[in-house]
This record gives sequence, structure tokens and C-alpha cells, in this order.
Amino acid sequence: MLDLHLLRVVASVGVVAACAALLVVAAQSELMPGPVIGGGGSDSSSDSGSDSDSGSGSNSDRDSNSDAGEEDGRQAGNAEGRQAGAGGFDGAVEAHRRQKELQAAVQANDLPAVRQILDQAPGAATQRGTYGKCALHAAVEFEREEIAEYLLEVAPDTALVQDANRCTPLHTAAAHNRLACVRSIVAAAPAAAMMQDALSGNPLHVAAGLGHAGVVRCLLAAAPEAATVALAWGQMHVASILLSAGPAAEVLSALAAAGDEAQPLFADYVVARLPLSDAEWEAVPTPCPGLGRALQAALAHSPAQAAACVAHLAHPEAAALRVAAA
Repeated sequence: MLDLHLLRVVASVGVVAACAALLVVAAQSELMPGPVIGGGGSDSSSDSGSDSDSGSGSNSDRDSNSDAGEEDGRQAGNAEGRQAGAGGFDGAVEAHRRQKELQAAVQANDLPAVRQILDQAPGAATQRGTYGKCALHAAVEFEREEIAEYLLEVAPDTALVQDANRCTPLHTAAAHNRLACVRSIVAAAPAAAMMQDALSGNPLHVAAGLGHAGVVRCLLAAAPEAATVALAWGQMHVASILLSAGPAAEVLSALAAAGDEAQPLFADYVVARLPLSDAEWEAVPTPCPGLGRALQAALAHSPAQAAACVAHLAHPEAAALRVAAA
């Protein structure tokens, strides 16, 4: 078999040159005879007599000793390799056993057992088990809040472990509506709020899609830049929470993409974001049903904002406003 060095040669020198080099190596190692020791069968070898024979003998002894030394070295190396391999295998087995014990202790809500396991094997906290889940995934899923807080205390990095679907424990907490766990994880590892799963969703996306308003508010406070979705999933009561956070252009684009059902949310957006820039007003549909709800807030802010709001009113609202003004 070709070793990695030869594969690198193929990549760096080129296939043709590497094949030629391999042929030369093969010719030298297999086809060409080794150096001739002593006589080669010619008449001149008999002239040297016993001198040639004694030279051959001493060279043979040296070769024999050399071969024996090489064999001893190979045997010693193989023994060390086997010992190292056995040690590595045993270590992996032990780590797997510890991880299984930790998962079982978490599910059983046995905090003393969790402490004992992590005292003896701290690395077990971030080791992944079935479906790539770590102990914190399990603590969140089974709502073991005290254990979750302990895991975050002794191993904060466990909050960043991703399972087979690239979901962090915070994704799991958002999906299961575990508000206490969400708060603990965000406090211990704020970066977890922006981590994406295999579907490119962050924990806020997950909570918004499932309608967990309390979790959405908590995650918005921790990472307002994550608020660029949720409208497409039809969770309007959650979507209204998102209107005050996230990049304006992305939020307005999401509102527009959500269709007629999201039209009334433009009024909530205006109230939450006053004063709107010219670019934001341009992104508000004209006419925009339900926008009249934002008129009072726009009037209270400035005549310019009120005029922009009136320009986007639906015809029935604009007509009613003209009648009231008259």
C-alpha cells in the first residue's frame, strides 16, 4: 500500500513523475541484486584464497548481527505500538462508559452522582453520546434545571456542543420551551444564541417557529441581531415581539414576504420603530390595511411622520380621516 508520503509525492510532483519514481524504487528493491559479499564465482576469487573466505565470514557475521538488531528493534517497536494501541482503546472505552454513566445520572436527576462522575472525569461533560448529544442536552430535555446549572458552572463550553443535527443545548431549550434553562445557558455562554443548526436556524428561530413567546423575549434581549425570521412560520403573536429588534430592512422584508396575514403588523412596526427613515417608509405597502392604528403615535412624534403614515393609509381609513378633519 502507498503511504501518505507517497500520496503527497503524487500530488506535488505529478502522476507521471511519481509513477516513474515508484518504478525506480521497485527496480532497486526487487529486481537489482544486493551487493556481492566475498567471491562472485570468477577464477580471480580463488586467488585470494582464505583471505576472501575470512572477509566473507566477517561480513556475514556483521550482517547477521545487523539483521538481528533490526529484528529486535522491530519487535520492540511492535510491542510498544500494541501497548499504545491497547491503552488508547482502553481509554476510549473508559470515556464511553463515563459518558453513559453521566447521561444516566442526568436522566435520573441524581446531582450527587453527576458531581462524582465529573470530579473523576471532567471531560465527560462535553463528550457526545447517542445522536451526538452531551449531558447538557439531556439535562435540558428532561428539565433537570439544577443539574443544567451545575454543568454550566463547571463546564461552560458544554453549552456550545452540537449534536448530530448541529443543535446546541440552547436549541433544545428553545424547542422544549425551557425558559429557566434558556436564561442559564445565555448567561453562561452568550455565543450560543447565535449558533446555527443544520437548517441554519438559531435558537430564536426555533422558539419563534414554535410560538414560545417567553423564550423569544429572553433570546431577543440576549441577541437582538438574531431577529430576522419567524413571520414565515405564521406565529403572528411572536412575530409582533420581533418587530422592535433586528435590522430594519430584513424585518420589513420578512413582513412583506409573510403575505396578507402580516399586513396589520406594519402598524406595530411603525409604532415600535418611530421615527422611520425614508427607506423604511418606502418599504411599507401603499395602501397598507390597518396602518391607521399607528397614526396617533406618528402624530405624537412629528408632523412629518404623521404625513408619511397618512400617505400609506388604506382608502377606507384615509376617507374616514378626511371626514373627521372636515
